[in-house]
Amino acid sequence: MMRLALISVSVIFPLLPFIALLAQGSEAIGLAGIALVGLVEALSAARRGENLNHASWSSLILVMLISLLSQGYIPYLLHVALTSVQNIAVFDASMLFPQYSLVVSYIYKSYSRYARELSIKGFEEGEVSAELNSLAGSLLIILSSAAAASIALYCAITSFRLFGVDPFTALITASAFFILTARYIINRIKGSHNVQF
Repeated sequence: MMRLALISVSVIFPLLPFIALLAQGSEAIGLAGIALVGLVEALSAARRGENLNHASWSSLILVMLISLLSQGYIPYLLHVALTSVQNIAVFDASMLFPQYSLVVSYIYKSYSRYARELSIKGFEEGEVSAELNSLAGSLLIILSSAAAASIALYCAITSFRLFGVDPFTALITASAFFILTARYIINRIKGSHNVQF
């Protein structure tokens, strides 16, 4: 059950920023993003789903590119936004989904590796599954807490205009907080279990 949940998050979450763009009326950008990320997901599925992180990476790179071209310093210097995003706050918040799915895809990868290695060594499948579900659940709780803290930080900075920070800088700050926290989790997985991603 946990394996299915990890796969679902790794496949659906990279598409959410582009679905948000579609809902805002940016059909061309939204459809192009869904097509590109969907293609990467299809290629990952063709390779037995081992590299679900590629879809998350491609989504994250596309979303960051759209964000840079629609707000921030490039449009400020050129005095024109090169892409049009109607609701910047919603789009910025949707950037968390590919980041979240990226870490979840690495959790899935280690989950699959442990399940395979432990079944080869003769451990009971039910016991292995229960322990891996417990580990993945604990990691998801920590990851979700980091995501909630990042959203709260972004909302606090943009709502209260703390220190005169603009929304783009708030996005970068909240994203950096989430990425550092997620990276810490990945390093803990690698260090304590000797897993190579």
